[in-house]
Amino acid sequence: MRRGANQAGRGRLRLAPLWTLIAFVAVAVLNGLIPDLVKATFGQTTPILVLAILAAATVFGVVGPLRSRSRPRGIGVVVNLRPVGATNWSQQRVTAAQAQANQHDDHFQVSQEIPADPDARRAALDAAYAQFHAKLTERGAASGATPVCLYLIARLPDAYDFARRLKYDVHTNLVVMQKPENSSVFYEAVHLGGHLRGPLSPAERRQAEKFLTARTEPLAPDAPNRVALIISLSPSNPSMVANAVHAARTGQSTEYAVSPDDRCRAALVISASSPLPDDRATFELTTRHIHQQWATWLATWHDDPEQRLFLAAPATIAAGLGHTLARSPIRFVPHTPN
Repeated sequence: MRRGANQAGRGRLRLAPLWTLIAFVAVAVLNGLIPDLVKATFGQTTPILVLAILAAATVFGVVGPLRSRSRPRGIGVVVNLRPVGATNWSQQRVTAAQAQANQHDDHFQVSQEIPADPDARRAALDAAYAQFHAKLTERGAASGATPVCLYLIARLPDAYDFARRLKYDVHTNLVVMQKPENSSVFYEAVHLGGHLRGPLSPAERRQAEKFLTARTEPLAPDAPNRVALIISLSPSNPSMVANAVHAARTGQSTEYAVSPDDRCRAALVISASSPLPDDRATFELTTRHIHQQWATWLATWHDDPEQRLFLAAPATIAAGLGHTLARSPIRFVPHTPN
């Protein structure tokens, strides 16, 4: 009841300037100020002109607050992690992200080229995160009081590894934005937080199992104590699972950057039966379900096996998994460079 009263109070406060403006105009009409102004301007006074001015003042009082309220809150942050030498990088996506981020109360951008060399790549991601964290700290957003919308433009492995670094920003109110393929408008897709690691309710699990399947795939029994998580959320790429299974079984692949040191004994394969709907509830449920399935499956293994991740999914899901699995030793296996 108190919360409803507070919300109603805030609504009255927002309307107060409008009623004040209308009252001012009404008093001005009664005192003859507006009629005199109309007569001085147009040479005559008519009820229609007076009413037109009153209507214009009312519209001004309504449109101004509505425009202010429609402006996205918080800080819009574009993190553009462009691979060095990339020839097919989507500048259109970057431009769309910048345009929407600029509409927030505050905004900034972090641009970092990501080299292919592992050590140089790690240093570049560290530098990008350092810029991101420093600018948020300058704006006082690290406390969590200010919402932060992250427009992350990156390849899957870079989105994943950048989000792993966000484990240090435990107090930040941070949501990763997603752009549908057929739209230039981003929406809130995954809110990064501890809730992503929480257990699913029976109803949530049943809902997730409507579009996600999980199975164990035996691989190389003579491999070291190493396992893989293979996630395919792109039904349009039906060969992804077969390619990842082959790479994890043999340590050889033309699709993935693997070596014999990546051979695994078994894999948990999680696949989507259809494209994910573009909404936050589905994206977060998918991230949570994958985390819970992996944790449950991994608990059946002893002696803390090494872990590999093969992923085909939206970069937003990659970021959600990077944040969720940040404290685990799992390593992302990237595709081979084109």
